[in-house]
Amino acid sequence: MATQQDNLTLGIVRILKPDGKTAGTGFIVTKDGLIVTCAHVVEYAKSGPGGTVSLVFYARQQTYIGRVDEKYWSASTVGDIAILHLEGNLPNEVKPLQLGTSSGSSGHAFKTFGFPKAKSLEGMYGYGTIGDLMSGENGLPLVQLTNATEVTPGFSGAPVVDERTHRVVGMVTAITPVDKYQRLAETAFITPSEFLQEIFPALQITNICPYVGLEAFTKDKADFFFGREVLVTELANHLKNNPRFLAIVGSSGSGKSSVVQAGLLPYLEQVKLPGFNKIYTVSYRYTAYITDPSDDFQSYLQKSGIFNVEDTNSRIIIFIDQFEEIFALCPEPEKSNFLRFLTELVDQKLFRNNKITLIIAVRADFYDPLLSSPLGHFLGVGQVNITPLKETELREAIAKPAAQVGLEIESGLDERIIEDIGATQNPLPLLEFTLEQLCKNEHSHGRLTHVDYEKIGKVTGAIGQWANETYRNLNEKEQLIAKRIFTRLIHYGEGTIPDTRRRLLISQLLTTNDEKLTRQVIKTLANQRLLVTDAETVDIIHEALLREWSDLGIWIREQRSFLLWRQRLDERRTEWINNKKDQGLLLRGLSLLEAEKWLQKPEVDLNLDEQAFVKDSSKLRQREQFRLWAGIGSVVSLITTGVVIFINQQNQKQLDLLAAWASVSQIDNNIETLQKLFEEADKYKKVADKKSQNQINTKWDKDEDLMRAFSYYVTIQSTANRMLNETSKNQIKIKKSDLEKIKSITAKAEKKRVEIIHDHLYPVLIQRLDAKNYGIYLSSNEDGPGENLYTKESALQETYKIMFKTGADLNSDQTINTKEEANLIPSKTILEIEKVWLKKTENYCGWCNPCISSGMGSDPHQLGKTYSIKQILFFSVTSFVDDRFKSVLGDRCSSD
Repeated sequence: MATQQDNLTLGIVRILKPDGKTAGTGFIVTKDGLIVTCAHVVEYAKSGPGGTVSLVFYARQQTYIGRVDEKYWSASTVGDIAILHLEGNLPNEVKPLQLGTSSGSSGHAFKTFGFPKAKSLEGMYGYGTIGDLMSGENGLPLVQLTNATEVTPGFSGAPVVDERTHRVVGMVTAITPVDKYQRLAETAFITPSEFLQEIFPALQITNICPYVGLEAFTKDKADFFFGREVLVTELANHLKNNPRFLAIVGSSGSGKSSVVQAGLLPYLEQVKLPGFNKIYTVSYRYTAYITDPSDDFQSYLQKSGIFNVEDTNSRIIIFIDQFEEIFALCPEPEKSNFLRFLTELVDQKLFRNNKITLIIAVRADFYDPLLSSPLGHFLGVGQVNITPLKETELREAIAKPAAQVGLEIESGLDERIIEDIGATQNPLPLLEFTLEQLCKNEHSHGRLTHVDYEKIGKVTGAIGQWANETYRNLNEKEQLIAKRIFTRLIHYGEGTIPDTRRRLLISQLLTTNDEKLTRQVIKTLANQRLLVTDAETVDIIHEALLREWSDLGIWIREQRSFLLWRQRLDERRTEWINNKKDQGLLLRGLSLLEAEKWLQKPEVDLNLDEQAFVKDSSKLRQREQFRLWAGIGSVVSLITTGVVIFINQQNQKQLDLLAAWASVSQIDNNIETLQKLFEEADKYKKVADKKSQNQINTKWDKDEDLMRAFSYYVTIQSTANRMLNETSKNQIKIKKSDLEKIKSITAKAEKKRVEIIHDHLYPVLIQRLDAKNYGIYLSSNEDGPGENLYTKESALQETYKIMFKTGADLNSDQTINTKEEANLIPSKTILEIEKVWLKKTENYCGWCNPCISSGMGSDPHQLGKTYSIKQILFFSVTSFVDDRFKSVLGDRCSSD
C-alpha cells in the first residue's frame, strides 16, 4: 500500500535565504498551494508577515515564490508558525501531505525529512520515536521526540509522519542543546497538528480509517484485513490441489469479495504455491447493461493485456465477483453461452498457451443454478463455503486494524460490539460500517468509545440511521429522486428468489426534466457512501442496505407490483434491443394498454428509454391498424352481406385487430389481408417459440404472444371458411386460383395451430399424466365455469384448455355449439390427445370409452366408468361436436 511515508518528499519544500542557501524546511498541505513552516525559518530567510520568501520543491528543483500570510502569523517567540501562499500553480509533481491527530501517537515510530548543514541541498531523512504532549516555555503545546538522532536545525519546519497512522502529526520546531553531560543530543520538539489547525483553521486533520464500511477490502487495504487467515489458507490449499477452478460460496455479506481481493490474492503473491510462482490477475464483474457477456468478457481480457504475457510458467488468475448476477440479470441464450465459454476456459480449451485459474464468488442462494450450470461439475473439487467468523476472529477484525493505525478501543467496547452482532445474520458489513462510523466520530481523539457507539445507533441501527440522516438532509425534490434511484438499483426477485442490488448505467436513471439534479443527487449519495459510482455506472454500495434501511423496505413493499411490472418492461425492452429492435418484440394488446395506463399517472417513474419503448409500441399498433383496415377496403359498406370476425380469447376486449371478409369484387384484397394476418401470426409464434426453448411453460395460456398467435390463426380460418360458405351459398363464381389460395392459407393456419399445440401444450399434458394427476369433474366451482370445473393443474383441465382455449370457442362461452366452432377443432389435435391419454393410462382412458367419474386415484382403473373424456369436456354434446369427432374417429364415438 502506497503511504505518505513513501510520498513524503513529494510534499517537502526547502525555504531559501536571500543568498540561496537553506533557511529551513516547509511542507505543502493543500492543492491550492498552502505551505506550513516555522516563523523562525521565515525570519532566517530575512522575511516576515506580508513579505515573500523564495523556495524550492524537493520534487521539482525550481525556484518559486511564497507570500507570508499576515493574518495567521505566529511569531517565533509565541507559536512559531508561518503560513505561506504559493504564487502560481502547484507543480504536478508536488503532492500535499495530510495532517492527522497527534493524540495517541506516543510510542509510535516517526519519519521526517529536512535539510541539515551536512545535506543542505539534497536533504535527508530523520527517524525516531514520538513521545508525549507537554507545554513549552510560553505554555503552548509541544510533543517531545526521542531517539531523534538526525534531527538538527536544518529540520526546522519539517513534517513529522507517524509511521503507524501515515499522517503528519506535527512540525519540527526545536531541538535541545547537548548539556554538560553530553545528554539530550537526541531530543527534539514538534508543534502538534492540532495547534497548527488552531492557528490556521482551514487546515484539515484527517486520519486513516482502517475499516472499509460497506465496501469490500481490496489489495490496497490488505494491511487492515484480519480475521480470515484460516480461510485464506484453506482457499490456497484448494488451489494447490485444483489450480484451475475455485468457487467461493457464501451468503450476502459473508466477505467473499474481501477474502479474495485482500486475502487470497496477496497471499498467493507472497507465498509461492507450486504452479503459482508468478501470477497475473484480472477481475471482472457482469452487469445488466452488458448485452453479450461472452463478447464483453473476451474483449475485457484482451484489453487487459494479460494474454500478451509470454512466460509459459506464469499463471493467469481471473476473478469474477458477484457471479450471481449472471443468473439474476443475464437473459438467454447469452447466459448459457457465457457459462459454456467459462467452462471451456477452465477446461483449457481456450487460450491453450496460458495456465488459467478461474475464481468466482457467488451468493449461496444462487447455488442451485450454479450447480445446474456447465460449471457445476467443477464444484466437487473446487468449492469452498464461507462460514461465519468465530468470536476470536471477530475480535481480530476489530482490534488488529485499529492497532495498525494507533487507534485505541475503550475497554470492553469490542466485547460489547461482538455481543450485539451475535444474533445478526451476515454481520460483517454491519460491523465494518459501525466501526467506520465510530472511526469518523472519534478518530480525531485517537479513541473509539462507548459514548460514540451509542450515539451512532450501535451495530443494528448504524447503517439505517446513516441512510435516514442522509435522506432527510435532502430537499423534497431531491428525496423523490433519491427514492427513484434506490428502487431502480434493485432486481426484484419472484417466488423464492431474493431481491438483489444491480448496477445500472447512470443514463438509465435519468428522466426528461431533471437530468442535472439527478446527477447531483447521485453524487451526494455517493459522497455519503450509500452509492458507488464510476464514470458511467452506479450501484447500491452493499445489499445490507436493502435489509437494514427501513425506509427503503417500505418503498419496496408499497410499490412492489409497479416495480415488478417496470422490471418486466425493462427486460422486454432489453430483448427488443438485443434483437435489433424486432417489431415483433414491441408491446401489444394488454401489455401495451397496461403500459399506457401507467404512463398516464404523474407519479410513475419511467426513464427516457422506457417511455420511448412504450411510444414506439403505440405507434406500431397505429400503423398495423391502418394497414389492416386499408386492406379491408370497402368491407364496412358491405357489412350486411359479410361477417365481422370476433376474435377468440378471454382477453377479447384488449385485442386491437378485427378481421372481415368482403364481396367477390374485393376478393383479391381479402386474400392479401389474410396473408398479412398470417405473417403477423407467424411473428407472434416465433416470439413464443423463442421464449419457451427447452422448457415447459405450464402457464402457456397467460403467454400473450402465444395466445395472440392462436387468435390470428383462428381468425384466418374462420374468415376464410365464411368467405367460402358465402360464395357457395350465393352461387358466386370464384377463380380457381383464388379458391386454392384461400384453401391453402386456411390449411396453413390450422397446421400452425397444431404445431403450437404440439410444441407448447402437449408437454404440459404429458407432464400431468406422467404425474398421474388425471383430475376429476367438480360439477361446480366458486371460481366459475370453464376450466375451473376440473381439478386444478390436472390432465383433465389441461385437455379442456387445449380444446377450448386454442381457438374453437369463438365466442368464449365455454361451449362448442355451432358447426363453425366444431370444425375449428383440429383433427390432428383430436387424434394426438387420445393417443397420449391411452398411452399414459394403459389404453384405458380415451375420448370414447367411459373412464371418468367423481372419484380419483393414482391408478387409471380407479378413475371410474361414468363418463368418457369427450362427455366430461363437452358436457352437453351437441350434434356439431358429435359430427366433428365422428369425422375424425369414425362411428366409435357417436353413441357415447
